[in-house]
Amino acid sequence: MKTMPLAAAMALALAVLPVSAVRGNEASTPPDAATVSRLIDDTTKDSKAQAHAVEAMVGMGKAAVPALVPHLGDGRPLAERSIILPNRPGHIHDRQFQPWTVHDAVVVLLREIAPQGPAIGSHNLHTVDPGQRAQVKRKWVNWCVGQFPAQADTCRS
Repeated sequence: MKTMPLAAAMALALAVLPVSAVRGNEASTPPDAATVSRLIDDTTKDSKAQAHAVEAMVGMGKAAVPALVPHLGDGRPLAERSIILPNRPGHIHDRQFQPWTVHDAVVVLLREIAPQGPAIGSHNLHTVDPGQRAQVKRKWVNWCVGQFPAQADTCRS
């Protein structure tokens, strides 16, 4: 019987774990809304700040949803029209998205950390008109309130 090198065994073990277990992205307490707001602001500064902010918000996990939802509808342009998220178990490549605005980036983040959230239509986010953006926000607010009743006011803010 052949034995697998330790590095290969570790890589295989990590590949079958859920992303949250690998990255630790399930926060035990909800992140502070002011912290999320600062990170959202960072997505509009420069590409390095944007990448750091996206990584930090994904790392917050599903607990960040109530603090992220209020940023839907924010039409400010992103510093860079690209977000790269790490691969998921079973995939070999990182995933790249081309959001143009904060709203678009928040949708990408919400889909990443709460994939069971509401279905919202187009994956080509930057072509969504203002009426559709408002509808997306309403769907996420309603879902957020249902999932996080203790944070309903944050979801609605």
